[in-house]
Amino acid sequence: MSDYRTEAPEILRDFLSYHETIKAHSQRTVDEYYLDLRNFFRYMKQIRDPDLADKSLDEISIMDVDLEFVGSIKLSDIYSYMTYLSRDRVRFQNSSHSDYGLNAASRARKIATIRSFYNYLTNKAHLLRENPVKDIDAPKLKKELPRYLTLEQSKDLLSAVDGKNQERDYAILTLFLNCGLRISELVGLNLQDIQDETMRILGKGNKVRILYLNDACQAALNRYLAVRRPITGRDANALFLSSQNERISRSMVHSMVKKQLEAYLGVKITNAALENSIAIYNENRAVMREFVKVAADYPQVISAVDRHAVFKARQFMLKEKHTALVKELIEEIKAMPVQPWDGKKVVVTGILLEPNQVLEIFDEFKLAIVDDDLAQESRQIRVDVLDGEEGPLYRMAKAWQQMYGCSVATDTKKGRGKMLMNKVAATGADAVIIAMMKFCDPEEWDYPVMYREFEEKGIKNLMFEVDQELTSFEQVKTRLQSFVEML
Repeated sequence: MSDYRTEAPEILRDFLSYHETIKAHSQRTVDEYYLDLRNFFRYMKQIRDPDLADKSLDEISIMDVDLEFVGSIKLSDIYSYMTYLSRDRVRFQNSSHSDYGLNAASRARKIATIRSFYNYLTNKAHLLRENPVKDIDAPKLKKELPRYLTLEQSKDLLSAVDGKNQERDYAILTLFLNCGLRISELVGLNLQDIQDETMRILGKGNKVRILYLNDACQAALNRYLAVRRPITGRDANALFLSSQNERISRSMVHSMVKKQLEAYLGVKITNAALENSIAIYNENRAVMREFVKVAADYPQVISAVDRHAVFKARQFMLKEKHTALVKELIEEIKAMPVQPWDGKKVVVTGILLEPNQVLEIFDEFKLAIVDDDLAQESRQIRVDVLDGEEGPLYRMAKAWQQMYGCSVATDTKKGRGKMLMNKVAATGADAVIIAMMKFCDPEEWDYPVMYREFEEKGIKNLMFEVDQELTSFEQVKTRLQSFVEML
């Protein structure tokens, strides 16, 4: 890796140093800024100097770039650079078979770097009076949608872990499945970061967060620590070690996870296959988000039982077939006239709303589910896997980390209540119903926070317990009937 401290001109060095020391950005982030700006200045020099036309960008030095040079760059120059990125830039620098032209997300990131650089020169260093990128439009990003493992599949995957590093690999997979860590966060863990029921995480931007470990994580870590070899040297405090008694690397973790998934699934996982699966799931999730809106407009057509059936079917069908059927359903429904609803509208939250007898009570009392935050339903279609230069596995993991308002994901800000209130406002719902799964601690921890927020904002709400093995529904029926009469 190049070092900007010795290989960048002064004006660029000052900018990067500002981000590393004042903004406390990670070295990796700063290095990416440097590479993006180095490529930008190389391109600018090449299009301005005919003598550099036949040279590759890698051969062009930027050490002579100064304030006069960067101040002479116009908005038209930057749009020219964007055209180069979209058509002529090598997509994968280290591949001999790479295509050309970066995707929209990659171009947007590079433009964001240039914008940050010129913002620094105008607003922080006060070296420029005019900012050439203040009015620039970033490439429009398409939000696309990851294949995930169910609870049972996750258990099966963990039970299949073997090999000489079984305890270590089992602990790593358990942390990934339960905590949603970035690979960089996991490999950076030290022994002292584990304290009883908590784990200290040094995340992106050198931000520290504390995660609470469930019983599965604690047990897995304890089994691994019992066999971890004591070592000396620079990596003595590293939590996860390689066979060479060094801190485990990102590539090693990536390779291990891929190997375990391939063994469990009985398939060879390639980037091309993953990208294809992401595209299929993306389309399905987009269609399901549309279905949620259509179902809310046609409660006379789509009952609570029907709505749930459409969601549940996607768990058991090939996604391509499910997508096609839901598209047909949406078109048939939209061809019907919208009719006024003479019942009540509710937003539902929880893990699941089963069995069907519970949903039949909703239909009996004309409670239309116009939106939901059920882990079994809309939580699965909420967050997209964004396009980017990173590999598909990294982007899938990143999508999980971007999950918001979920009790079983890391959500320290507890934004679930506000999210549900926004859903109420957007749909015109009369109330929020919390389907509390028995003995589900994460849900129970969230409830007091949500309840307080609902009461403060005057949002009517009802909580009742659900259990898939429930056989008597009289109590649920009585509570829902009384609640409807109050609305």
